[in-house]
Amino acid sequence: MDNENLYGTKAVQVDLLEMMSYLHSFCKEHDIKYTLGGGSLIGVVRHGGFIPWDDDIDLMFERKEYDKFVTLFEQYGDKQYKIIKNIWLSCVTFLENVKHNKIENMTRCVDLFVFDDVPKGTATRRFKIFFLRLLQGMIKDKPEYQSYGFAGKILSFATWAFGRLFTKKFKLKIYNRISQWGESGSGFITIYNDSFKNLKIIHSSTILESYSEMPFDGLMLYVMSGAHRYLETRYGDYMKLPPIEQRIPQHI
Repeated sequence: MDNENLYGTKAVQVDLLEMMSYLHSFCKEHDIKYTLGGGSLIGVVRHGGFIPWDDDIDLMFERKEYDKFVTLFEQYGDKQYKIIKNIWLSCVTFLENVKHNKIENMTRCVDLFVFDDVPKGTATRRFKIFFLRLLQGMIKDKPEYQSYGFAGKILSFATWAFGRLFTKKFKLKIYNRISQWGESGSGFITIYNDSFKNLKIIHSSTILESYSEMPFDGLMLYVMSGAHRYLETRYGDYMKLPPIEQRIPQHI
């Protein structure tokens, strides 16, 4: 395998760049702001594009921008692409991908994360996170037992079993409402449609003061003005490469 495709991600990355080129043009045409996020934001800062072993793209939106994007994309977006909901996280992928793969096995995805306001009160913040974590356990297609002790496994199963009493559509509707619940004005934001362990990570709302385009493997994509502060809060020393054994694709 040549060095350009050392991690077997090249074909997926080429497809993702094609999709991202269209999505960026669509957002510019409709005056929708987003920013690269997660590993994609590390990639643009540290590598000028993909992290070599990365096999998806992460986008982040303010809530109003996300709602605008979903509404307009479903009406006017290129029909070769489709927005799908994988548990509590939405993503854009190829329509052909949806036809031939189960959602939980989906590759070639642009994940859509949403910034919502963090409530002012500490108790309200904790209450909100508690309910969202409970809902995550209820929404999952099967309970997760790894990294849990005996009591944790029992709780994971009980939460999952309780979730079987409700439709997935209803649970996602409640999850979306709770994500936006609480008095705003705290000056802090977070991503509530993220994984269980990341729900407590909060950022100053000033990280989204402005957006500019940065080069990403031949494309020009939006990056928020507070990229450094976001990455430092979430990852610490994000310019440091992880150990070799951790440089693995997540979806292929």
